[in-house]
Amino acid sequence: MIKVFTSPYIMDVEVVRGELESQGIATRLNHEFIRGQTNMAGFADIWPEVWVVNESDAPEAARIIARGKTPTEAPDWTCPQCGEEVEGQFTSCWNCGHDRPA
Repeated sequence: MIKVFTSPYIMDVEVVRGELESQGIATRLNHEFIRGQTNMAGFADIWPEVWVVNESDAPEAARIIARGKTPTEAPDWTCPQCGEEVEGQFTSCWNCGHDRPA
């Protein structure tokens, strides 16, 4: 196993883990239950961490993580269900709840 990501914020760690898992990369979390003042510099050694189970997946994990740090703007889209114009950052229609087409 190899550590690929750490953050003082558990939500950041969960987002990264979820993205890696959705791409077929097996992960484990470390320190996920530690709460409190983990965002202080002296506590960096106990921040929540994402570990990749298979070290051979580490380069791909690093690419996925780097891609996530680079914001991309999705174009606006029209809902195929109700015809509503939806801003690009949304993955479902605000009007009817239909998912954005792939």
